[in-house]
Amino acid sequence: MLAVSYAKEIDDDLTAAARWYVEQRPDLGEDFLRDFQVTAGLIASVGQACRQVVQDYWRVHLKDYPYALYFVVYGARAVIYLVIHTSRDPVLISSLLGERR
Repeated sequence: MLAVSYAKEIDDDLTAAARWYVEQRPDLGEDFLRDFQVTAGLIASVGQACRQVVQDYWRVHLKDYPYALYFVVYGARAVIYLVIHTSRDPVLISSLLGERR
């Protein structure tokens, strides 16, 4: 089992996404955050069973929302560096990952 932690920018990623979902329908923001927590738990249990995509970053998709988590595994610890909508430009994703580490 991996210990999971988050880069400081994750709070901003989650706040922006949850706010958008709340504007669509009030209960969606909480559902989105719950899906994030479930997915972070998945990383803790099966982190390296996810897909390695960019350099040493791994990616896992939220189950019910079009978002992905990008993380790095350091021994027995995983750090989530980015939560982003899956339609975003891969160049932007690579740039953000480079800035956050």
